[in-house]
Amino acid sequence: MKVVGYCRVSTQEQAVNGTSIETQKLHIQNECKKLGYQLIEIYIDGGVSGNDGNRFALNRLLEDAKFKTFNCVMFTKPDRLSRNLGYSINVVKSLEQLQVKIHCIEQPIINKPGLMFNILGSFAEHERDMIKERTDSGRKAKWKSESSVIGSLPFGYKKVNGKVEIDDLNSLIYNRIVNMYLNQNYSMKDIAVKLTAEGIPLPGASNNKHSNSWSSTTISDILKNDSYTGITYQNKYVFESRKSKKTNKSYYAATNVEKDKSEWIKRTYPKLIDQDRFDKIQKRISLQKKKPKKQHSGLNEHFMADNTLYCGYCGTRLRKLKTNEGKLKYTCHWAYTTKTDLFLSNRNKCILKPIDAKEADDRIFDEITEIISDPGHFAQEWLRDTNIDELSDKVNRLNKIENNLRNALLDGFRLVQESDNPEIKQIYKDALRNKEQEFSEVQNSLKNANNELFFAVNKVNHLAEFQSALEDAAKRDKIGIYFSAKAQFKTFLCNLPFQEKKRIVGAVVSPEDGGKYLVRHPTLNDIADDTDSIPEDELYTSLPAKGHILDGIFSIDLNRIQSIISSLNYMELLSSAVPG
Repeated sequence: MKVVGYCRVSTQEQAVNGTSIETQKLHIQNECKKLGYQLIEIYIDGGVSGNDGNRFALNRLLEDAKFKTFNCVMFTKPDRLSRNLGYSINVVKSLEQLQVKIHCIEQPIINKPGLMFNILGSFAEHERDMIKERTDSGRKAKWKSESSVIGSLPFGYKKVNGKVEIDDLNSLIYNRIVNMYLNQNYSMKDIAVKLTAEGIPLPGASNNKHSNSWSSTTISDILKNDSYTGITYQNKYVFESRKSKKTNKSYYAATNVEKDKSEWIKRTYPKLIDQDRFDKIQKRISLQKKKPKKQHSGLNEHFMADNTLYCGYCGTRLRKLKTNEGKLKYTCHWAYTTKTDLFLSNRNKCILKPIDAKEADDRIFDEITEIISDPGHFAQEWLRDTNIDELSDKVNRLNKIENNLRNALLDGFRLVQESDNPEIKQIYKDALRNKEQEFSEVQNSLKNANNELFFAVNKVNHLAEFQSALEDAAKRDKIGIYFSAKAQFKTFLCNLPFQEKKRIVGAVVSPEDGGKYLVRHPTLNDIADDTDSIPEDELYTSLPAKGHILDGIFSIDLNRIQSIISSLNYMELLSSAVPG
């Protein structure tokens, strides 16, 4: 075997026994003689540090290895190649690629092919972990003391003498983003388009020449960042070592795995948003993620009330449906799913029939138009037409009927069990079946009545709160300008593009605040002129053939309405409404 030797010694090691150049050369010569190897040359780096990668002799050795003049490199100890693990790995890897073996005299165990490379790699990984641990410890200490700001700050903040302060201009932009998303019901994409069109600089624009456009991802990151609530937590997630596909270099990146809460580090920021308002944003983001599995193309101008309609019987959010005939409907999943699905979900088949999408959209937008253009009148009219006491009395009467029937059924079961006469037993069983049917009908009527009462009480409370706010605002003359041109404003709303109408519906109903429209079928209580002569168990029985009723349950927020109006570029009409 043709062998070359390599010797290295630093200036400080010259006098140390066993590390001198001559001693190393002698060891290499004796090893080659013992093994019968042919020693061609010994490359020597004298007075060179083990951490210095700029070594003339070793670099020449690596170049000569390319010409295949030798097939083994011999040295006395691993640290003669280098004390720098990264450099040692590169040297060994280069030799292995050229099919040149290594031979360490004092530690022959590493002479096996690939073993030294693996050992050095393990040491290098350990060294990286130690460096990371030391870095993490320093970073954690700074985070805990809040003595300095680590990493980039959220949009809307700035560093001043190592402390975090509110950036006056960017914090206004943050509040505008929140208002557009939460109050005016703009999508993240629409917000990005608006800010870009207005030339508003985005986060990091000063450091990036190409950052001249806002994106929905940037808006999403801002809206999801809990730092704006005044408190956030760092060191929450486990980091792992990864390799770059482009450069093949290792780096550490956060995973989705949370650390134990005891390891989290609390960080405080000047507050820009209340926790309740932040939670509403997250709720709306969550609602937007729940998209139907089946998407229909060409329906951008349909389904205005999407995400606001819920079944009045089972509470499920209604789905969009395009029938084979091309008709557009809102439908309850549990009304048309399979028997297997119902069984596995432990659900009963829902009785709600599909409602025509345009009919539902038009009815809801008409009501919302009334609310926005004349909210005070809408509140008064609804309160005048609603008799909570009457609904409450009917619910109480149905509860009594249900209790009587339940007791009768219990008595019937007892009689069937106690009777030994087959004929009498059959009579009792037939009677029980009739009572069970009657009991089921009363239970459905009671459920419908309770739903109506719940809806009415909630809406009365919401409208009462709104009336109070409206009267208070009128006293301060803060909203009169908006509603002094009611007729013109109503016409203006009706002529808006479809997407603007859809945005307004979502903004007023506000599903993230629990707002919704319940869809159900009418009962005799809804349509009969004289309800006193109708039996209680029939009064609240659903009548699918009579169409649908849409009950809106949502708070009418005066500030939200003002925000919606201000987003419509309606100032000319509003200005014309102000007296001379």
